[in-house]
Amino acid sequence: MTSDCKPYRCRMIARPLRQFLDEQESVDGYPALSEAKEAVLDDPSRVMVVMEGEEVVALGAVKVRDTPGGTERAAFETVVPRPMRFAEFEDRVVAETVALIPNGVPYTAWSRRLSLDAALERRGMVVVRSLAEMAVPLPIPTDLDERDSIPVRSFSERDIDALIQINHAAFGDHPEAGLLDRTELTELMDESWFDPDGILLHESGGEAAGFCWTKVHPNGEGEVYRIGVDPAHRGKGLGRALTLAGYDYLSREKRCTSGFLWVDEANGAAVSMYESIGLSIRSRNREFAPSG
Repeated sequence: MTSDCKPYRCRMIARPLRQFLDEQESVDGYPALSEAKEAVLDDPSRVMVVMEGEEVVALGAVKVRDTPGGTERAAFETVVPRPMRFAEFEDRVVAETVALIPNGVPYTAWSRRLSLDAALERRGMVVVRSLAEMAVPLPIPTDLDERDSIPVRSFSERDIDALIQINHAAFGDHPEAGLLDRTELTELMDESWFDPDGILLHESGGEAAGFCWTKVHPNGEGEVYRIGVDPAHRGKGLGRALTLAGYDYLSREKRCTSGFLWVDEANGAAVSMYESIGLSIRSRNREFAPSG
């Protein structure tokens, strides 16, 4: 078995790599990589692939981002199939993935499996954040007046600056969501899944006050991808109303029969609000960082 993968993105390996990722998603029931890590698969300097003959048996992917302060930070994920999730192999995949991170760049790792948790802990890393995936059957049984308590309209390109402004005001300190700028938004708008009708904007006094960004996944499940409320309009129940509007759109317009979202478990108020409309936790994604 070897892990010689540079340049890995040759024609001989692109297809088995995609097949490997699709197979792991089918087995585990969730995408093998996050969107951010999927986006680096064309960059051999950010991806490590372990192969056995012509078969992909593991990979690691690193995303390096610029921060508002002008520095860089990295995050990585690894994909290891169930038969290979023993300590020695998990440790090896993590070590070879960490080796892709530029010297001196602080980094974290994301894990949705216990065997990777253990490998990261053996490297002296600790959990610094836990994201909960919360799910709900659609449609959500709710009072019609509550569901339609705020007017919303679909997004258009003229709303780009307003969306970025609300997102920055709502998520300015968030390590991922707060980095959204025109370049990243334009890239997301070029994704095959992007649907401008799936971004619902609420206006107050002629200005955008909040948005609910929805997404339909290939398996037909609907996601409330992001909720943003201008801080000047907080305390009015907009987060709850926008969430309900998003799931109503996914149910009525996209015929989704189940929905989900991700939330930081440290945000107890948000978790409680989502529970109050019927969502419950079905999985977790943990972020690890080197201790000290």
